[in-house]
Amino acid sequence: FSTLIPSHPWPRGSLTGVNANDVEGLVSVPGDNSIWVLDDNRDRIYEIDPTTTPTGGLKSQTLAFAFQSTATQVGSGQLCSDPAQLDPSITGDTAAFECLSRTDDFESIVYNPGTNPGVDDVLYVTSGGCCTAGLPAGYPKHPTVWELTRNGSGKFTPSRWQALPETEDPTAAGWRPGTGMYYGKNKTVRTYDFATNVLGTTITTPSYLVGIDFVDASNVFLTTATPNPALGRTTATSDSTITKYTFSGSSFTEVPGWRFPLKNTGVIDARDMTLINDTFYVSDGYDFRTGSEFNCQIPGPPSPPAPPPPPCVAGDHLIYQFTLGSAPALTAGFASRQQPAPALYSVQFTDTTVPAGVVTSPPTTWAWDFDGNGSTDDTTQSPLHAYTAPGTYAVKLTVTNVAGSNSITKQVIVTGPQWRYEVLNGGSHFVNGNALLKYGTQIQDFYADASHGSLAHSWWDGIRWNFETLDGAGRNTTDVVGTVVEAMQYGTQIQLFYLDATTHTLRHAWWDGARWNFETLDGLGGANGRTTDHVAGGTIAIRQLGAQVQIFYSNDTTHTLRHAWWDGARWNFENFDTGVSLPGAVYVASTQYGTAFHVAFKTSTGTLRHDWWDGTWHNQTLDGPGGVTGNTNDNVGDFVQMTPFGSQLDIAYQDATTSSLRNASSTNGTSSWSFNTLDGSGGAISGHTSNHVGAHISLLPYGGALHLVYQDTTSGALRHAWNDGVWHAEVLDGVGSTKPGATNSTSTGFFSSMIDYGGQLQLTYFDHANGDRLEHAWLG
Repeated sequence: FSTLIPSHPWPRGSLTGVNANDVEGLVSVPGDNSIWVLDDNRDRIYEIDPTTTPTGGLKSQTLAFAFQSTATQVGSGQLCSDPAQLDPSITGDTAAFECLSRTDDFESIVYNPGTNPGVDDVLYVTSGGCCTAGLPAGYPKHPTVWELTRNGSGKFTPSRWQALPETEDPTAAGWRPGTGMYYGKNKTVRTYDFATNVLGTTITTPSYLVGIDFVDASNVFLTTATPNPALGRTTATSDSTITKYTFSGSSFTEVPGWRFPLKNTGVIDARDMTLINDTFYVSDGYDFRTGSEFNCQIPGPPSPPAPPPPPCVAGDHLIYQFTLGSAPALTAGFASRQQPAPALYSVQFTDTTVPAGVVTSPPTTWAWDFDGNGSTDDTTQSPLHAYTAPGTYAVKLTVTNVAGSNSITKQVIVTGPQWRYEVLNGGSHFVNGNALLKYGTQIQDFYADASHGSLAHSWWDGIRWNFETLDGAGRNTTDVVGTVVEAMQYGTQIQLFYLDATTHTLRHAWWDGARWNFETLDGLGGANGRTTDHVAGGTIAIRQLGAQVQIFYSNDTTHTLRHAWWDGARWNFENFDTGVSLPGAVYVASTQYGTAFHVAFKTSTGTLRHDWWDGTWHNQTLDGPGGVTGNTNDNVGDFVQMTPFGSQLDIAYQDATTSSLRNASSTNGTSSWSFNTLDGSGGAISGHTSNHVGAHISLLPYGGALHLVYQDTTSGALRHAWNDGVWHAEVLDGVGSTKPGATNSTSTGFFSSMIDYGGQLQLTYFDHANGDRLEHAWLG
């Protein structure tokens, strides 16, 4: 404990005689040497000086009227008092009621430093829905987020607002660097984007929270309180606590030694917390103290001796300062991990210096020597370094804080190309759909989350994996979505196509460079040939042809193939190759080879059908009964994939009769087909097995070779075959794999997807034997 800042009245500053009737959310703006404090009883916010004499001096106040009279709604440009904001369902609704309902419950405040603090930084103020003073009985909640930007004099003033759903009550909020705003209440938080007014996925917090303060993207302090306020009405019983957690974006992990109880400090009703250097500022929102409730620390027992209590200060609604002690000496440490990208020999170094601090005098400088030559190569905390060759390197880290410097040297082994493995996302069950995409400098992965009936999204930003729910589970829709997802880049956009299993429709999402957009593309009828039939129950094939997007998927009502294409102006639809019918499980693939566009799919008669466009559509039965020369009479075409490879067109698929992996190739894409059984029964390539194989095929040219990954359904392992002039096969993961880091899973390799990224082969797939988790393997 260091001192108390009273608020009734605020100490003398640029304004005098101003009383706060409550203190709720608070946040620091370091460049202004200011703390902003919310008062939901007087419907205003205060700017105070936290450090210079007089401590807590009031610098400015912004009344609710300023919010109501100057801020305009994003999109409409209307004030809260605009006639268009009136609710016709509310008898006698007035502009005054509308504005009062949006400023009567200021709860939390967030500081976004922007890219140029002092110029483009922003404050966000949330207003909840708890209070109805001055409003008619039963008046609905109008939770709101207000934006304050700097005016010509550099002062924060209300500029814009967004209306939240009436079910929201953003009690606590904070700004996570690199992600943005999170707000929450009780035991949940979620992301919130002001520009789009989009709410993110709900995340469970460890306890009931009243304050959030992010120190960086990975470390956060939560101020928590009892769910029953009656239990915390004196300093001796209040269970408010400040606790430090690491935060992954989806879960909180408590940092040992960083639980700071506020019991017996004088705080009764903790509301929010902010940090300035090594000092916590904690607001106390309790309204009605009695004579036995002191605004100071309660003396501890005589043994061990407790520090003397600070002077008591009269009045409610105080801000408490707690300052940490002297800096401990550092013990340098770091961890290293060879990365999947962006370069072949990239190593991510992570500072693990103790104390990691963040608040208690952490390291202020870092000096990395990556090659043991005595020169400093990097001064960031946790750098990514690309070596030029494999080898063993002496890596030295020197860290410094006010207590001095400390160094550590470790031998770091950088290996050449080999398969590496990691669990990418083990938090849910993932099935039936997985699509990898290289997008700029990022790896994007989209897949079905069966636990929540949603479309999940992971992306590698060059340093770490990030995760979110993209669609479904209440975000954009409550339908079950995301299965059989396919992804492509079209211009600068990401295009996604996937099944809405609730409505049996084809769903379309696209990233336009600023935000995600969503629509139902086919299956509910409409213009340009859209159908009301059930569609997209099987696999989906998407490719770009010139300036067009081409999509092939199933019509599940008529059991025919469906074709949609974007011609640059609109979507067009047709039933495709209607002379053949599709089985219940639809497998379709497409690619461009030369100037022609090719489609391959399985028919209900167990044949592999091949269609191609060279200005006119042509078709042939390629393999199976009635196929071209060299065909088999077996039931073929399951899990079909196709790609150009060198001078030929290659198609890989399963022979369901023999449960083997089959390959068809042609040097012109239309005739002179060659067929081979690669693996499984009848296979003859090096490393082949007699097991049942060929499910969940992924096909990719990489490094001058053609690579296939597929499932061994007998052993449940993931297999890998490649042609570098000669075909080879091996067990890549699961039972029978001898590769370091591979699992011993008895059921892995489902819905695999491959891309070439950073000169490395990247692969994701599902492991059903280990909780349907998403696995990541890469060759590099």
